[in-house]
Amino acid sequence: MAPSSAEIERQIAELRASMESRVVELRERGRRSLGTARRAAVIGLGVGAAVGLIAVGVLVTYRLTRPPTREERLRRLLPRRSVPVISRVMGERPRRLPAVRLSVGEGREPTPTRVGLIERLAVQMARTAASAAAGAFAARLLRGLAERQQH
Repeated sequence: MAPSSAEIERQIAELRASMESRVVELRERGRRSLGTARRAAVIGLGVGAAVGLIAVGVLVTYRLTRPPTREERLRRLLPRRSVPVISRVMGERPRRLPAVRLSVGEGREPTPTRVGLIERLAVQMARTAASAAAGAFAARLLRGLAERQQH
């Protein structure tokens, strides 16, 4: 025997009531999880901003407290227009130093001969002459730049 229409309507009403409570419960869970996600996002942004601020502070502190490089001192000393001129005159310098191998106690140097002593003296004199020429060139270059700046 089939259930009566009143019985079917009563079952539908019960099902609606139970479904309505489930829907309300699901909505509340969604709101709570959305609130949790929002809090997590705000905390993440706050932590990210704090870390960024600390990183910038460390970088600024490092830049202010480290000793200036030779190039920075030269840029501070000379006018801005003269830096490209000096760069062109000096040419491109190598970025890295060549590898150096140091060996201690592997062998003894041979006793210097007369030719070796003369060669060493010639190298020393060449270094001294090159250093003096470079000093004179730098002084003349700086004098010329100063004269240009006065005109």
